[in-house]
Amino acid sequence: MPTPTGPTPVTGAERTDTPPPPAPHTLDGHVLLSRLDTPPGDIGWWTATGPDGAPCVLMAAEGPRAEDAGYRLRFWSEAGNSRRLNSRWAAPVKDVSPARAAVPWVSYGCFPALTLSAALAAHDGPLPEHTVVVLGRALAEALFTAHSHGLVHAGLSPHSVLLTDDGPRLTGYGLVRAAAPEGSARPRVPGVPADSVPPEQAAGARPLPAGDIYALGSVLAHAAGLPHRPPQPPGGLAEVVSRCLAADPAHRPRAEEVLRGLRPAGPHDVALPEPVRAALAAQRAQAPAAPPPPPPPGPPPGTAPARRTLLLAAGAGVAGLAVGTAAVATWRTVSPPRRASVPRTVPGAAPAPLWRRKTPGDGLQALTLVGERTLVMAAGAGAGTFALDVRSGRQLWRRDDVLTGQLLPAARGRVVATSSGDQGVFSLLSAREGAVKWHERKYLSTGPDQPLTMALVAGHRAGVLFLVAEDVSASEKPDTFLLAYRVRDRKELWRRRLPSGLIETLEPPQEGVAGPAVVGSTLLLANAGLLATGDHLVYRAIDVRDGREKWKRTYDGIPRRAAGLLLPLPGGLLVAAVDDALLGVNLADGAERWRVPVSGTVATGAARRGHLLYAADSALTTYAVDLRDGSVRWRRKDNGAADEDSSVSAMTLSASGRTLFRSSSTEIDAFDTRDGSPRWRLATVGEGELAANAGVVPVSAPGVAVVVNDSGGIYGLPVD
Repeated sequence: MPTPTGPTPVTGAERTDTPPPPAPHTLDGHVLLSRLDTPPGDIGWWTATGPDGAPCVLMAAEGPRAEDAGYRLRFWSEAGNSRRLNSRWAAPVKDVSPARAAVPWVSYGCFPALTLSAALAAHDGPLPEHTVVVLGRALAEALFTAHSHGLVHAGLSPHSVLLTDDGPRLTGYGLVRAAAPEGSARPRVPGVPADSVPPEQAAGARPLPAGDIYALGSVLAHAAGLPHRPPQPPGGLAEVVSRCLAADPAHRPRAEEVLRGLRPAGPHDVALPEPVRAALAAQRAQAPAAPPPPPPPGPPPGTAPARRTLLLAAGAGVAGLAVGTAAVATWRTVSPPRRASVPRTVPGAAPAPLWRRKTPGDGLQALTLVGERTLVMAAGAGAGTFALDVRSGRQLWRRDDVLTGQLLPAARGRVVATSSGDQGVFSLLSAREGAVKWHERKYLSTGPDQPLTMALVAGHRAGVLFLVAEDVSASEKPDTFLLAYRVRDRKELWRRRLPSGLIETLEPPQEGVAGPAVVGSTLLLANAGLLATGDHLVYRAIDVRDGREKWKRTYDGIPRRAAGLLLPLPGGLLVAAVDDALLGVNLADGAERWRVPVSGTVATGAARRGHLLYAADSALTTYAVDLRDGSVRWRRKDNGAADEDSSVSAMTLSASGRTLFRSSSTEIDAFDTRDGSPRWRLATVGEGELAANAGVVPVSAPGVAVVVNDSGGIYGLPVD
């Protein structure tokens, strides 16, 4: 398909007299109105009207990049992942092109909008410093939210920052990752000016949060007209920019430090300069008054995947966000520790590993412990599925022909593996031997006679899988179904239709995160999907025996897109993190049972044994909470947390329950569960294997804790 072209870019009020072209160009039902002052050739930002007639901003690949199949897939993967950004300053994603579209694109629901570059052109020079400070605070807040969810933007630049009437909106997620796989040099990043690409990412390194901070410094320098290279004068905006642009990632501030450093001299909200507001008004005036003609028919059913997830991208070896269980991949992208951090005083060194292994691919997609000895793992980058004996570290088997997205334990020492290659296929394997018992393909869409494609496994109970499947043949908006599938005899027990967009299908559900959860004989479905509505959490309770909806309830005071812990439990208890508190509420009516004051929020990675819940807050204070009445059995404050780049990614108990492992972005701490006293720590040390992340403890077997780190290392530590 040729590169989209259109009328002259609109960057200021003086351009409002330019007439629209007689025959506007279209892209998959979008009518392109005007280019947002970005250089042609690689990536274009356009104002457009969507198939629904509503104005939007559309970002699309152009020229040679649109003809590169590998780039198209990486672009599509990153565009799909951008839906996970939930900051108020992230541009809301309206739609993403099909995976096999000739020109990949993503549309954003913000209009009118100017790129920062276009706003500077309209203003005829740098923006006022106070405006830049307020802009910087908004962008730093967006990055802080992303980083605390384990996401790295990797695409921040003057092109990807849009200015709107009600604040900035961030687009361009993942453009650096899309440019080239990790380990490959990136001399040019489509859509990102060279001075916004961190030097380590240009050299081919994995994008980390510190790279986003560098790009933020570049954007603020561009907006304020400051020299791009440090040093800058001390104090105020210039000093913050200088720190952000440090060549060494370890010397750059964290997003929350940037927020503290950018203190507006006046009000925190500020109006855009008059020329910029005039340009936005001119753009609004150019939008057509009537909806455009209906879009041409889409591709025939079956030509594109039914869901926009990372599974296809991971199977094709595309670098991006891995998905998996517990915290194996969720908290991988962390910034290196600052060299000036205050050392912590924790008695005891970590024990020497019993064994060490290396993953065959790029990290892990998923893992599960079957029985007490067999650890089954799915390697990233399409490197297959393999199993280890956790006591010896010996590899039991490896299959390159099974590319796995989810791993679920089944009866009699078996495991169900959903495919990350052929969407909708899942297999039953022997966990100890790796033998494939069968492949199930009835939920892989092949046409009108078999229209459903499985999107994910929402949960499992007593040998029954609860599948979310989509039928894309019915309309542009897929019909969504929930099905019960019995593994023993490969029989579908029931199915029911679900509201479109109710369930998030971008990644498998995880305990402690808003999403599907099985509690007893009930499957709870949260309104966590991309098309779900409302400000508060809503649960639908589905009877797992027959698919009947038991009830539907709204929980006022618990946000729908809460960033912290959300854990429904037997006994009708819902544990939820809100601002500065951990709540225990009745699942039946939302009435509060107890409240524990915390700092910030409580991380999603929590551990539970009996009536005790172990969790950590934003200040890395660890709590043992009695779930019956909310009393705090003990709390352990981390005195060095404020000076370190740490975020809790997982809490795991040893098999005996005597040791609690707290995995953060810089270390693993082991605590005695009786009183919270520290036993040992495994901390980041210098350069090398542990330089980016000490790792996480996703599972523990009797006598062994399994540690997985950033560089693909797996090793077993003796415990208890």
